[in-house]
Amino acid sequence: MAEQTALLQQLMQRSALSKQIKPSDEFTHHNSDSLKLIQAAIAKLPVLSKHNREFNQLVIMTGSVLSSTGDIDNLAEAKKLFQQARDLAQNPADKALACFNLFQICLRHQDYYNALSHLQVAIAIDVSRYALHDVDRYPIIRLLGAGGMGCVFLCHDQWRENKVVVKCFWEGCKGSRQEVFGEANNMRTIAGDYVPLPLDCGYVDAARQERPYFVTEYIEGTEDGESWLAKHGKLDVATGLAVGLQIAWGLQVAHEKGIYHLDLKPANLLFQPTDSGLLVKIIDFGLARVATSLRQEAVSRSGDKTTKFGQMIIGTLSYAPPEQFVHSELNIRPLKI
Repeated sequence: MAEQTALLQQLMQRSALSKQIKPSDEFTHHNSDSLKLIQAAIAKLPVLSKHNREFNQLVIMTGSVLSSTGDIDNLAEAKKLFQQARDLAQNPADKALACFNLFQICLRHQDYYNALSHLQVAIAIDVSRYALHDVDRYPIIRLLGAGGMGCVFLCHDQWRENKVVVKCFWEGCKGSRQEVFGEANNMRTIAGDYVPLPLDCGYVDAARQERPYFVTEYIEGTEDGESWLAKHGKLDVATGLAVGLQIAWGLQVAHEKGIYHLDLKPANLLFQPTDSGLLVKIIDFGLARVATSLRQEAVSRSGDKTTKFGQMIIGTLSYAPPEQFVHSELNIRPLKI
């Protein structure tokens, strides 16, 4: 067991992985040798003792390395390993870690119901480590979705009177609230007619400026543009022009103040049907400065066996503004802005 543990630790160190998986792990580069080592580690697991914590840690490490391949078959195997680690956990910390990893695995398959269920178990055990926002202030109702920047929750407000939307970021920038959230907060006055109203922002760990989150109003009866198009099909000409004009007006107001979206796509539009047509709100405006996206990692990965999560992030490249990219025959490389 010691030899197998050392092997996995070497693989994890080489690829900057840890026992607690993160969305960017899916885009880790593995060569044929490392993939063979991963399969060898899995093959040895059944013959090891299952009645000690060392084995449980080994199971979690194996699941972490497996999930980093981004292969859907390996993700399924990693899920089984994390479930096993959860069920065999001899202390709350191990159970919380396994549940948080199951949350991340479910996100990759857009299984948001079960993802939230696993996350809530982890939070209940160790809120300081696993909460992605201030869950006491904004209790979670449901998980709305996840993408390259983070995940989004529908929550109660701090008075338990209204619903709000809380955007949580995978990787956040450090700095004062004004430096990090300034553009997003400024959208409140700059383009208030075109974006959901910003309400709050902060860090789960304020001292270390880690796990940033951003809170906006929740607009009842809206649907994101990607879901709308999948359900209703393409817009007719008149509706398309009306929607396009609303987007253009919102962009113009923001651009005049030097604020750029940098991730505009159907999934970042909210459609609300009214008697006069579709009302449009642009979401995630000003948030590109809060955290980096996974698009750069995703651009180097493709293939039929990529998870839904990975395919979704890769798909957003089609909507990236051309000034962000340098094209060549061999690759697409994001420009630094």
